[in-house]
Amino acid sequence: MTSLIQLHPATLFSIQALARSNAEGARLYARAAEAVSSPLLQRSFADLAARRANHAQVLESQLAIHGVDPGDGALGECASEAWASLRAQLRAGNDHAIALEAERGERRIQTAYESLLRQTAGTALGGVLQGQYAQVQATREALRETRDTLWLARFR
Repeated sequence: MTSLIQLHPATLFSIQALARSNAEGARLYARAAEAVSSPLLQRSFADLAARRANHAQVLESQLAIHGVDPGDGALGECASEAWASLRAQLRAGNDHAIALEAERGERRIQTAYESLLRQTAGTALGGVLQGQYAQVQATREALRETRDTLWLARFR
């Protein structure tokens, strides 16, 4: 297995950005849990906030173990756009729109994981990322189903 130190500096920067994106997602999902009226979404977003916070903590720990300051990375442009859209919908207060933007945010973060999985294949960190990626995939699917359920409920 290759250690994190042997990864390319651009990969390290991407890992830092992913950790920060997860932390930002945790904060926004916690706000979303308070902003939505649907009990289903409240529970889902509270769970997502905890999951994103855990993902951020694990990635930050991996970076710190290998001598990389987790706080130095910038929030990636792609992730920043994803969370900016969710922030805007939180202000609007429409449950369906919030769920839609959350699912879009998960799609963007999923893409970031996919890129990093290619870059970290065969490393210890690759295994950590693979586990988180599987959770992101499941989250995205669950959000899609919840979003569709909310949409259909509008017509009943």
